Amino acid sequence: AYSLSTIIARELKSELLLKIGAVRKAAAEAEKGVFLSRKHNHEMHELIFLGYKAEAQQLSGDAEGARATIAQATELHKSQSVMVLTIFMAPFVAARFLVNIEQLRQAVDSNDLPKITAFRKQASASGKAALKNARSYAPYRTKILRLMGEYYWIIQKQGKALRWWREAIKEGRRLGARPDLARTYLTAGKHLLSSQSNYQAVDGIDAKACLEKAGSLLEEMNLQNSPPLPDHPD
Repeated sequence: AYSLSTIIARELKSELLLKIGAVRKAAAEAEKGVFLSRKHNHEMHELIFLGYKAEAQQLSGDAEGARATIAQATELHKSQSVMVLTIFMAPFVAARFLVNIEQLRQAVDSNDLPKITAFRKQASASGKAALKNARSYAPYRTKILRLMGEYYWIIQKQGKALRWWREAIKEGRRLGARPDLARTYLTAGKHLLSSQSNYQAVDGIDAKACLEKAGSLLEEMNLQNSPPLPDHPD
């Protein structure tokens, strides 16, 4: 028999696998969690696992699967008769924001104007929801601030993007959120190096220093061989 503590242990494992960049293992672990939560009628935990699964799918390149998982999570959330606590919402709203950002990025890359308009609206709405949730739930704050920066960079508001990354760095340092802080430095560094960048530094740190800081943090956590983010060529 599976107790609630077993489900929570699986959640912790799924989250850890995501943090260290083992995204395929994270997706498989989260899928098992979805099955168990559904079997034992723990809908709030199912929502958590669906969030982990969608994020892992998106980061592993399964964009279609990620969108399908977000659709499942959205239906589950809508079916709830009471307000869902921020701790249960966090993985879902973060994954939804990530998926919307990647949809928008793809539309921008292909210069599909109708899709750019639609996905920009979706990403803006999901970003606001994720940010509201993260303001009252610290473990996801650094990640959401980083994703806000991604969103603004994609819509060519680089100054705003840098302000969000600056806030993500500040919060990541304050909270000791090293995996998310490393991802923020890595994201900022890669974008500052791109040919389209109008800036040389974020928070007084240039692209090279950002990448070095990311590398140092990953090395400290013994994660230097686990790529924490997919590459997005500019």
